[in-house]
Amino acid sequence: MRLLALDTSTSTGGAALWENGHIQDEILLEVAATHSERLLPAVASLMSAAGWEGSSLAAIAVAVGPGSFTGLRIGVTTAKALAYGWSLPLIGVSTLEAMAWQIAGRSGIVAPIINARRERVYAAAYDVSACPAALPKTLLAPINQRADRFFQSLIDLALASRQSDGAPAGQPIIIIGEDISLFKEQIDKVLRERWQPLPAPLHVLRPGSVASLGAKRFAQGEQHDLFSLTPHYVRKAEAEIKWERAHQPSP
Repeated sequence: MRLLALDTSTSTGGAALWENGHIQDEILLEVAATHSERLLPAVASLMSAAGWEGSSLAAIAVAVGPGSFTGLRIGVTTAKALAYGWSLPLIGVSTLEAMAWQIAGRSGIVAPIINARRERVYAAAYDVSACPAALPKTLLAPINQRADRFFQSLIDLALASRQSDGAPAGQPIIIIGEDISLFKEQIDKVLRERWQPLPAPLHVLRPGSVASLGAKRFAQGEQHDLFSLTPHYVRKAEAEIKWERAHQPSP
């Protein structure tokens, strides 16, 4: 089975080719502003180098967010156009889940984060210890939240796991994401010794991870409607919006 994957949800996006359990090739596009100009040429280059035709693909996977609003629109629109033109199934993949999938098999609470600006993060938490044989288990669903509040929720999750599995300090917490340096001070302050750092290259979401996760989901019968698939922007919770409005300083 062959699959093409696209990712334009972060500043480092790109495209990848996947075939029968292996990433055949991938291209990274490191400047978000040029995704619209470089994505289709990157796809054409990959397909040409591999000698693949659109008709040889089984499906197309695309990262649907959260992430850059403009980038997501570019990626999803491009994937839908290619899927329509080649009459292929389309699989929308969570950007956060793909980030966690990148370190499949690790024990602990894996928490991917993306900068949402104004000291906020798009974030979630997963258990990937049984991956890649199984899909990631969602521990905290994707959310748009103040960074310090999200990190505190990870502490609560780790403490809850200590009660259930008997580990003296609960499960380790692994933060992943290319924006991690922006929140290093808050991570150290809230999580302290509980979090485990990763090598720098693992923080960059590779399109091959989107391809591999998309292939896993497609093999389990998952696909999305070509016309109704939309980016997953992850807005603020309504309760939080109301709280912020109520506590705004008077003009």
